[in-house]
Amino acid sequence: MDEALFFRLGRAVIPALGILNGVNSFIIWSNSYSCFRSPKNTMHG
Repeated sequence: MDEALFFRLGRAVIPALGILNGVNSFIIWSNSYSCFRSPKNTMHG
């Protein structure tokens, strides 16, 4: 594999993984926050 292509791929993948990780943690935080805010209106348990 070409080194330049490999570095470009790495530079594209690493921020995407960081964005996915941030979105995932935000979803978990918002879910727990909404559960704490309104325990009567929880859709799942």
